[in-house]
Amino acid sequence: MLLAEGRVNELDSILRDVQADWAEHGHVEVLAYSAHPLTEASKQEIIEQIKPLYPNAEQILVTEVIDPSVVGSVRLRLAHQQLDLSVEAKLNKFKQLVRAGKE
Repeated sequence: MLLAEGRVNELDSILRDVQADWAEHGHVEVLAYSAHPLTEASKQEIIEQIKPLYPNAEQILVTEVIDPSVVGSVRLRLAHQQLDLSVEAKLNKFKQLVRAGKE
């Protein structure tokens, strides 16, 4: 339908809404972007970090997305939140702090 109506650019928004609806019903999906496959221990650590955000979650599913542009660590995306723990994000934050200190 989106393709036929020329509204494919709305797909990400619809998927986020579906994720939010699932989360409200106890099924949380976390997209974990990483340059390399995650270990089971890494996935379990992600689940432990997400649990406090969704205390009523019956299930937390970590979906791995291999993205070579993620330098070090992982970028997590939930329905309406994103947590970027990558080295690139930390360097960008550092640059912002340095620039703010000079102004």
